[in-house]
Order: sequence, then structure tokens, then C-alpha cells
Amino acid sequence: MAPRLDIGSFLQYDKHKEAEKGVPAVFNIGFGELVIILLVALVIFGPQKLPELGRSLGQGIREFRRATQSLTEEVTRATLEKPETRQPPQNEP
Repeated sequence: MAPRLDIGSFLQYDKHKEAEKGVPAVFNIGFGELVIILLVALVIFGPQKLPELGRSLGQGIREFRRATQSLTEEVTRATLEKPETRQPPQNEP
């Protein structure tokens, strides 16, 4: 007798247990939810467009990371710079 696939337990697992194990939750989406999203994307876009869509999404995420990293570096550099030492104005008699 073949093992029975219980779709309910497949879709409903404890995300907190996964977090305790050290498995990062991507956008707090479970494995079952991710599978459903991928299946819907496959039906909507088809197998020919899916790799192109993934490539475009990856490039967009990469550009976003670069922009946020450069902004973070700029802010960090600005906060670590020593402020100019200003001489107090000299009172002339």
C-alpha cells in the first residue's frame, strides 16, 4: 500500500518550530504556501516565460540591494566623520 499524502499537514506546518531550528522564514511564507505560489505562477506565465521572469526579478533585487548598500555606506561614512573643529569667534576690542 502506497503512503497517503496528507495535503493538510503539508500546507499547515508550524513556522515557529522552523524558526527555532534556525531555518530562516522568507517573508514569513511557509513551504506549502511557496509551492502554491510557484504553481500559480507556472500556470499564469507558462514554462517558457518563468525563467525570464525569475531572471528579471533577480536583477531587480540585486539593483535594490546595491542601492541600499551604497546609501547605508554613505550614511555610515557621514556619521563617522569628525565634525570640523570650529574656532570660537575672537572678540575684537
